[in-house]
Amino acid sequence: MADMTQSPSKQKESTKARTSTHEAREAARAAQEAEVREPRPYDNPRLTAIQFLEAVMHDPTVNLYSRMKAADMLMRLDLPQHREPSLFYQMEGISVQ
Repeated sequence: MADMTQSPSKQKESTKARTSTHEAREAARAAQEAEVREPRPYDNPRLTAIQFLEAVMHDPTVNLYSRMKAADMLMRLDLPQHREPSLFYQMEGISVQ
């Protein structure tokens, strides 16, 4: 029957490999935690919902899908300032709004 225990030198190598792998993982985790992201305009907790959506929509660092989604949500809001006609055209006594 074969001996199931490892020799002391193989045990040291195995322990050394596990330690170096663990150290590499810890170093990678520390690097991720150390990476500080610059604050974005939409990170402000005092923003209203509209201000938040506008900040997301205008931030070039945000992916295009999220910017378009924010713009879509803003368009869906029925705000009084958006109800005013953007064009007034008058032609020979006929007013078109």
